[in-house]
Order: sequence, then structure tokens, then C-alpha cells
Amino acid sequence: MAEDLQEADLGPRLRAAIAAAGSQEAFARRVGVAASFISEVAGGRRNFTDRILAAMGLRKVTVYRPLGAAGAAALPSGLTRTDHKTLLWLRPDGTPRQRSERTGEWRPGLADLRRMRALRLAMEMLDGWAATEAGLAARAELAARWEEGDAG
Repeated sequence: MAEDLQEADLGPRLRAAIAAAGSQEAFARRVGVAASFISEVAGGRRNFTDRILAAMGLRKVTVYRPLGAAGAAALPSGLTRTDHKTLLWLRPDGTPRQRSERTGEWRPGLADLRRMRALRLAMEMLDGWAATEAGLAARAELAARWEEGDAG
């Protein structure tokens, strides 16, 4: 069975793939994207695309795991009320959501979403913002607390 990788494992692998190609420009040509895009991915400002992952010999697989007897994972400490609202704004099924959607409800600002990305609770995709695996777990716990009336 192949080893599972975390997002943190992708950076070193990308750097190795760039080194094997000879340069960032050579790797970008091989992948079929701009070298500036590879630079943004390497710097953590953009997400890995399927093309980049394939060039690295990887593919993205979404996994759903039971929470276990202990229940949902604890919410990360230091989250503000706006962070809570931003987590609840993200879709519970993990599908991307556009910040500009006109639903009549509160929408997070771009700075709020970028903060969630920095905390690795959300990611920016081509078609909107989605929660990461950690973000979905935190969102689920927050939603459960909200339903219980303990969403302080």
C-alpha cells in the first residue's frame, strides 16, 4: 500500500521535482503552466493542481474518516468569533463556495478567508473557497457546539 502524504510533504517533493527538471522554468514547461504559477505554489500562495501533482507522480485523494469515540477534534485555540463565523460559512460537505455568492447572509472578507488559509483550515481553489480536512473537522465541532448553544 502506498504511503499517505500530508500537504506539508508536498513542498519538499516539489523542490525535488524542480531540481530534477533543472530549473523552475523547465519544470513549468514540462507541466504546461507558467513558471510564476510554480513559484506561487512553491511559496504556498496557490494550491497544487492536478497537473503539478501528476508531474510529481502524485494524485490527490479525499479521505473521510470516522471521528471515533472521542468525538470531533478540538477546535484550534486562538480562534476569534469572526474565525468561527468564517468556518461556519464554509460548506459542510467541503465543496467550494464563492465569497461573492448573494445569499443574504453574512460573508467573510478576503482577509478572514486568508487567515483561515494561514491556519490551514481553508484553501482557495479555482472555483472558490473550501475547508481543508482540519477545517471540516473544526467546522463540524463548531456546528455541534452551536446547535447545543455553547458556541462562545
